[in-house]
Amino acid sequence: MTVPYTVVGEGSGTVPNHSGLTVALMVRGLLASREDLARTARRVQPARILFLEERPVHYDVDALVSTYPELRVLYFKEQVSRGQMVEVALSEAATDYVLVLDGPVHDLRLPRRLPVPEEDVVVSVPALRFAGEPLPSVYAPAFSRRLLKVLPLGRPAGGTPTILMPGYTGLYRRDLVEAVGGFDPEIPHPYWQRLEFAFRCFLFGYRLLYYPHVEVELFSQPAPEDLTPDSSSFRFFLKVLAPRRKEGRMHLSLWRALHAGIRAGVGWQRAVREFRDVRRWLEETEGLFRQDAVTLVASWEVEEV
Repeated sequence: MTVPYTVVGEGSGTVPNHSGLTVALMVRGLLASREDLARTARRVQPARILFLEERPVHYDVDALVSTYPELRVLYFKEQVSRGQMVEVALSEAATDYVLVLDGPVHDLRLPRRLPVPEEDVVVSVPALRFAGEPLPSVYAPAFSRRLLKVLPLGRPAGGTPTILMPGYTGLYRRDLVEAVGGFDPEIPHPYWQRLEFAFRCFLFGYRLLYYPHVEVELFSQPAPEDLTPDSSSFRFFLKVLAPRRKEGRMHLSLWRALHAGIRAGVGWQRAVREFRDVRRWLEETEGLFRQDAVTLVASWEVEEV
């Protein structure tokens, strides 16, 4: 799916002696000035800074990019999902690794020599803080009475796997995001989109790991997630929880799809359409699956929770 956007401001290019990162800020609202955000991003010496603007730009872009030649300002012409914004940032990046920051940040810290993440790590999740206090960055999946729960871990060690990113904040490896298929634009709800993406990474044999080498101090405390069942949670269920892997093949039950569709309030007709669409997707990606969600969560509960 093509995402329409415009580069409304572009500096003269990348900077010399950079850290090997591109920093992409998903800018929303007016909580912090754009100059403050650019100044904060520059502390880590990125090759390029990207501002991802959801609304028309009403500040002096030319003045800003003259001060920060590594800056590009991207404006999205229509409403798109957060995951699609991340993918645009990856396409505009000047480096293999992109540090995406979901919303304004107050401070950003990383060592002068940043350790390279392991080869199978799609996203490295940084340590988050607000007002000096740590925020949940690492989550583990578990089943309770056949219902999925996503549990925050209090004091994770570096390298701990996580089944969910805090917002879209993370250090992304561009080629691996493409290898797993990116974010699903048909799941517009941010929580379910992120959770489906993270599960898919593990189901395909990749990982998301906690990466405390990068520390992010948030400008404001994250808002609570809305987990009301809807069409996004239903598609997540069809793609992640419903399929079973048997003898190397992925199987999806129409009965389970209809039952889940009724609970999510999408209606049986849409449930059937979504079922057919996801079944086609499973057939196309069958060779990429290494396990199903039941196997993944069972092993995770033993090892991580």
